[in-house]
Amino acid sequence: MKLHPTIFLPPSDRPLCGLSRTNFQELYLRPKGTALWSLTITFQGKAEYQLPNRLSVPLSAGKMILIQSGKPQSFQKKGTPHWVVGWAHFLPDPAWISLLNWPSPANGFWVFDPPTKAITQRILRDFRQILAVSQKNSPLANQKLLHAIQGLFLYTCEVLHRKSKGSDPRIQTTIKWIDHHFNQPFSLKGLASSACLSIPQYLRLFQKTVGLSPRKYLEYRRIEEAKKQLLTTSKSLTEISNEIGFQNLFYFSTRFKKATTQSPSSFRNLPSRTYQPQISG
Repeated sequence: MKLHPTIFLPPSDRPLCGLSRTNFQELYLRPKGTALWSLTITFQGKAEYQLPNRLSVPLSAGKMILIQSGKPQSFQKKGTPHWVVGWAHFLPDPAWISLLNWPSPANGFWVFDPPTKAITQRILRDFRQILAVSQKNSPLANQKLLHAIQGLFLYTCEVLHRKSKGSDPRIQTTIKWIDHHFNQPFSLKGLASSACLSIPQYLRLFQKTVGLSPRKYLEYRRIEEAKKQLLTTSKSLTEISNEIGFQNLFYFSTRFKKATTQSPSSFRNLPSRTYQPQISG
């Protein structure tokens, strides 16, 4: 399969797609985005997408990001010699968007992270079929290409729908509790007890539902709240640390830098932008 050396912009509303191998070390920027919606899917290597709200989305095999037209685009390869990425520029049917249930880390951006290896393989296979359709010339070429893209899109939405439908209500209740009480001390025993589960059962079901352990999810919520307060208030780092439940400024700073690659002070001092919460999958 041919690898295009660069990603180019479509000259009209005609859908286009391709496969690209990128070697860039610095940020790859499109400050004004593209005229059409943009879908990217990682085939090999790793990269990172920088969102307008300073948050970042790590990209690895099978992970897709959908970007609305006109939204700024910023990619950076991470830790691998090459990043092989499939891409498509198209104008979606409004009916598709009404079904969109992917997590949205910022306005106009959606991310799909395959929950299993089998789903990753299915997605990569389906996108190869999209590439094959794009290379055929026929009077209905555009419609066939859009239909193929739609098939992949609807499959991913169904995956998330089944995952959500199968969530244990006992786990969902404790997730909501953490969301509203993340500043309180962590008690695995208390969470498991409130769900009427043993600790091993609770850990297994929580990991299956959220994709994170309870402790890691709690830290995720605390870091998200810290980002919000750093960008929207003038509170001191000590105040923020205490309010979100860390109680120790050094530990807060250490965990914040591990999660964001920046210290709390550096994050706060970046050029000001509107805070957008990151929605977990």
